Amino acid sequence: MAEVDADSDLVYDLHHALDPVILPVANRVLKLSCFSKARQHFEWDMLNDIGIINLLRRDYLRHGSLVKTFRLYQGTRLDNRSHRYESLFALLVVTVVGAVIAGVILESYKDDKNRLAKWIRETKNEADLFGIKTTVVNIFDIVYRRRRRIRLLEKFCSSDAGKLIADFRVITKCYIARQMLESELISYEEYAELVNQFLKKRRQRHLDPLTQKFLSYLDTYNAKEDHIDPGKVFLAIRAYGKGTIAQKLESVGAKLHLPQNKDTASLFYGLPAARGAATGISHVFGSRRQTTTHPIILVADSNKFSPDDIDLLMSSAGVVTTNTGLTGHIPVICRGIQIGCVVLSAEDFGQIKNGDTIGLCGTTGTVATGVLVELS
Repeated sequence: MAEVDADSDLVYDLHHALDPVILPVANRVLKLSCFSKARQHFEWDMLNDIGIINLLRRDYLRHGSLVKTFRLYQGTRLDNRSHRYESLFALLVVTVVGAVIAGVILESYKDDKNRLAKWIRETKNEADLFGIKTTVVNIFDIVYRRRRRIRLLEKFCSSDAGKLIADFRVITKCYIARQMLESELISYEEYAELVNQFLKKRRQRHLDPLTQKFLSYLDTYNAKEDHIDPGKVFLAIRAYGKGTIAQKLESVGAKLHLPQNKDTASLFYGLPAARGAATGISHVFGSRRQTTTHPIILVADSNKFSPDDIDLLMSSAGVVTTNTGLTGHIPVICRGIQIGCVVLSAEDFGQIKNGDTIGLCGTTGTVATGVLVELS
């Protein structure tokens, strides 16, 4: 039994050892407008080493149960009726960032252990493993050897952190229910019922009046500019997390198990100009169009685009543009033919490469490129 407990602590030790890399990335993700309050709690607590978020992280990484960690969080409140989610969102962001970074390192560890060890030693960090101060390199050695036995490794050490998005969505739903409570749309008892339903991941009964009330408010919440979108958050984490760790590991010449387009992985936020979402291959207007079976996303500067080029719009799955507004020629046509369109700043627009994988959402104004985009 002791060995099982020790193995469960290994995941936390691994994340904690990488805090010099994890915390700056998490701080950057928490600068998203939807996390303004969560970032304040993160700075007060995590960066000042007060400990509540780290206490929750240790608990979460040991058993992997969001329900247990939520109950622990309730126990840290002086009034258990006072549910503030800022610390929980900070906890999840820190955990997902750690999962992505640890996952990238572990995927490369077998092939290039010596070079990875060189960088890891440069973090000059130690973690308390089995009550003994152990170097970060030794932690990675132990985790790599026991990787098939550590039950939670797939969830908490994965370069895409796919198994964590469900937990993030649960907390987002609980938070939205809290907004309903504060707006006096539901009673505390109804709020508690919704939270219990979300945490236990029960299927929502669409004919249930409380569920109907929640779903109705959900549309109102998602229309807010600062609403929390788990998909957008995970895109940001993967972009910043993979980009940061790739840069650090490549500085010592380590091999990385990332696609060739990792260097173009970026996430941009612009003006949502036409509803619709699409993924495909970018075609920068004026550049040679790539031969591909995937959809084409047109990347065109409105100042260089004329009405004579409308055929390019008609044959594209979506459009990224710049130097225009909602009433510009390209956005208006995109709304007419019902394809997504996002207007980026000139600086962001100039970073998109011809022939790269690209995805856009014209509803949220989000554009992702490179390794962040998966093509079906």
